[in-house]
Amino acid sequence: MERTSTAIRVILDAVRGRMEPSHVIALVLEQACHLARAVHGSFIQVDTKSGLLIISSTYGPDWTEEKQSCHLKIGEGVTGTCAATGKPYLCANTEADPTYVALFDNVKSELVVPVIVRDETWGLINIDGFEANAFTDADLATLTLFAELVAFAFTLQEDFFERQRLHEEVMEGQKLSAIGKVIAGIAHEINNPLTSVLGQATLLSMTPDQPADPASIQTIVSESRRAARIIRTLLHFSRKETEGHRPVNVRDLVGEIFELREYQLRLNNIALRYEEAKPWSAIEANSDQIIQVLVNLVTNAEQAIDPRRRDGWISIRSERIGEKLHLSVEDNGGGIPEEAVKRIFEPFFSLRGAGAGSGLGLAVAHTLVSTHGGRLYLDSTGPGGTRFVMEFPKWLPAIPRAEAQPKAAEALVSAAPPAHQSRARILLVDDEPSIIQLLTRFFAMLHIDVDSAADGQEGFEKLRQGEFDMVLTDIKMPRLDGLELYHRAVAEFPQLRRRFLFMSGDVISESVRAFHEKTGCDVLEKPFDLGRLREMILGRLAEAEKEELAKV
Repeated sequence: MERTSTAIRVILDAVRGRMEPSHVIALVLEQACHLARAVHGSFIQVDTKSGLLIISSTYGPDWTEEKQSCHLKIGEGVTGTCAATGKPYLCANTEADPTYVALFDNVKSELVVPVIVRDETWGLINIDGFEANAFTDADLATLTLFAELVAFAFTLQEDFFERQRLHEEVMEGQKLSAIGKVIAGIAHEINNPLTSVLGQATLLSMTPDQPADPASIQTIVSESRRAARIIRTLLHFSRKETEGHRPVNVRDLVGEIFELREYQLRLNNIALRYEEAKPWSAIEANSDQIIQVLVNLVTNAEQAIDPRRRDGWISIRSERIGEKLHLSVEDNGGGIPEEAVKRIFEPFFSLRGAGAGSGLGLAVAHTLVSTHGGRLYLDSTGPGGTRFVMEFPKWLPAIPRAEAQPKAAEALVSAAPPAHQSRARILLVDDEPSIIQLLTRFFAMLHIDVDSAADGQEGFEKLRQGEFDMVLTDIKMPRLDGLELYHRAVAEFPQLRRRFLFMSGDVISESVRAFHEKTGCDVLEKPFDLGRLREMILGRLAEAEKEELAKV
């Protein structure tokens, strides 16, 4: 009894010390063979997929490579029967037991106990005796306890790794959150100078005696717009607030992917293509989430293409199937291994190996598409490539773009100014001097007078000093931001309630959208097109004039 207690204490100390399960198993075999006076023992792994029993650890003499590589099947022999039933098996006399399959000539008795992990037979502890009836019920009880200690050691290590993985996920999430904040901050800082660059290039093209080459100016304009689209795409991944489902053009969603990934794919000799069956379509969706799914699918497709190839391609295609819309991503990579196909949507399953990915990409993508009432599925895979399909329950007619195509420069100022009895007067509020200078010059070309302020506080003081037909203000500013300026202004000057137009270099948050819906005040995302600004300003001034005439 003392020897048994000592052995249990030794094994428990190993388990408490978080010793590797393989070391615990080796210790268990040694202690079991000593206590039961067994000639040798082994630990057998139960591989339910292959249906085989694999000897993973041994103790004692006579174990050759040939014997260790011998694999019985589940249900075969004493060990196989124990694996199949999940119950201990005491073979008192191997010569009298037809179940026994001989591996050693000198073994006369055998005792096998299952190691049960989460209600499944994970492994087997097996010990052999030189004589018949070598093992007692006490040996069986001791070995059963040892099996529970092995199971506990394995579960403890598994739980430890799971906690470690979850901790790493939390740290990674915090890191991504920090990156998102940095992206949002950088985007705000970049969008302001981009607004100035884009606007100044547009004004240059409107100047009759311009010294610059028109083609060069057009390049500045188009590349500024391209940079703005890239920044807008990056902002999709830094939003703290998630927008709800709304109609969105499929072409716009795919366009974001092209802005984000096409250049790098081209460097890697991979062509990114898009094909959409006409007429063009829209879907009811959260654009951030669908872009996240598309980025994941395109990235997976890229990784499936051998980097040594020069003919790689990834094709995105949208098509109407009855009332449903299918959006597919196809590649000409090496395909997904057959044994992995059934597991690709499982959380934490990855084809890239440990440390190369979280294994959450497709699982999250599958969930996101499901929240849209659709489904994401693997349509085909093989040596010629892979095709994933997002199926949405209903297509909608494409939505006309809210922002008109950039007008010719001369068209921005060719139309006659609004027929006010006197020149309109705008208060321009922005903490960026370059934007103040740009818009002051632009409004002068529209025959509109401008007064400016560097922040909301200064803007509010100027509203108290004079009358203005409109207020064009940035949202994010020191001292007093644009939204607070609005609330203070309309409290004192109610006639300005519908005469505010906002600008923002940040992503438009849910709170700003709610403000727009409540007040009817529009928000222009920087960098904006001067033609669009002109339309909105003249439209609001015309509304203001009608209001004044109605009072007469």
